[in-house]
Amino acid sequence: MRKRDKILILLAIFLTFFVGYGFGARGILVNTKTVQKIFVNDNLGKDVQVDFSLYWKVWDKINEKYVAEPDAKQSVYGAIKGMVASLKDPFSVYFTPDEAKKFFADLNGEFEGIGAELAIRDEKLTVVSPLENSPAEKVGLKPKDIILSIDDVDASTISFDEAIAKIRGEKGSEVKLLIQRERQEPFEVKITRSTIKIDSVKSELRPDKIMQIKIGQFSSKSDTTVKIEQALKTAQEARAQGIILDLRNNPGGLLDSAINIASMFIKNGVVVIEEGKAGKREEFRSTQNQIAGDIPLVVLVNGGSASAAEILAGAIKDSGRGKIVGEKTFGKGTVQDLVELPDGSNLKITIAHWLTPKGNQIDKVGIEPDEKVENSTDDIQAGRDPQFNRALKILLGN
Repeated sequence: MRKRDKILILLAIFLTFFVGYGFGARGILVNTKTVQKIFVNDNLGKDVQVDFSLYWKVWDKINEKYVAEPDAKQSVYGAIKGMVASLKDPFSVYFTPDEAKKFFADLNGEFEGIGAELAIRDEKLTVVSPLENSPAEKVGLKPKDIILSIDDVDASTISFDEAIAKIRGEKGSEVKLLIQRERQEPFEVKITRSTIKIDSVKSELRPDKIMQIKIGQFSSKSDTTVKIEQALKTAQEARAQGIILDLRNNPGGLLDSAINIASMFIKNGVVVIEEGKAGKREEFRSTQNQIAGDIPLVVLVNGGSASAAEILAGAIKDSGRGKIVGEKTFGKGTVQDLVELPDGSNLKITIAHWLTPKGNQIDKVGIEPDEKVENSTDDIQAGRDPQFNRALKILLGN
């Protein structure tokens, strides 16, 4: 099976700060005078075959009757977007060449916006997680907040792409959101957009010899994986008493990166199981030697931990390598394949569900922590972190 770059970014991984677009588009450069029309089935009502002549009839009528000159390329892009949208899967998306460029730029960790990942959940525009130190975090947005309106436009009346476009914007500009939070009356927030720079990894060896590692997202091997490897080698050399791996508000990223990092903790084991069509399963095993296999480990998670972050947390939990502390994760357990097309457009298509090594489903379920510890609004406002403090107590034994 060929190696694929699978992106597990929440909900098609559309970040409000990220472009939040999927990929896909056939590289079709259409000339309305020379395009060949292929009739697959001239008879309507067939259960299996599709009458593609309908498409060409509409194409002809648009070119014949529309008051202005239609843009042939945009017509094709729009048709492909509609085809992908008909799957009703928020993670499967077609990106035009320009949208694909923005998506890759976002994945590389820098963009302009509010700094929050968004997804469609239960047909509602939902915050997956705000980024650390982002404008979204500073105004108090939380995982699972529902966005009811954007600058007074009802979010339920526009597409996901349109919502992303409205929320994104230039540094210094402002967007107004109406937020619904569980068991609270809707409230309004105004957010000033900024340049968002994502540090994929931050690490620090504390004076008590606890190595603290924060993963913001799973990016390319040259970034996240190398930085984690360096931090773990430092922990080994310092004979660290423990490692706190912080995956809170991590929306995901590259599958390969998550597998590589899990391999540093798990010896010769299954990291994740991919379940595709007809229940066909493929195991992805550890890819390299352990680096910090004997150092006690605590993993912090919350409702903003999703996708690749859940893969890593699930692998560590099922293997018994470490203890999971915090709150139940988001529950984004689908796998997307990225298909680059000749004109630079891309298709991001859901190809499978992923399961933990023990075969547990994560999609729409999430991962339950071994120890449930909540960080309340009061804790956050006061600068307290009960989840991190609990991890310290577990590792230091006091």
